[in-house]
Amino acid sequence: SLAETPTVPQIWLVFGAVLLLTLGMYIYYNLSFVQFQGRYLFTAIIPFAFLLVLGFDAWTKLLKLHPLITILPFLVFALLDAYLIWRVIPCAVGC
Repeated sequence: SLAETPTVPQIWLVFGAVLLLTLGMYIYYNLSFVQFQGRYLFTAIIPFAFLLVLGFDAWTKLLKLHPLITILPFLVFALLDAYLIWRVIPCAVGC
């Protein structure tokens, strides 16, 4: 039934389908309208984020680090994002 918890292969199948459909959609749009824009890849953010987290988790296990170390790169990215939003982007528009 639909209320059952999905298995791991089912989740990978859904993520793979989302990535392939996104890629197909991106190729179709650019062959039809020639407008190279990243917004067409927006639907792939969740599978890419999931793969990114799995990669950090694998490195944590491989290097035998504490699991909380896994969030360290994301904290660094958040600080970098905040810096870019408040310091770099406004100056690019006009300081």
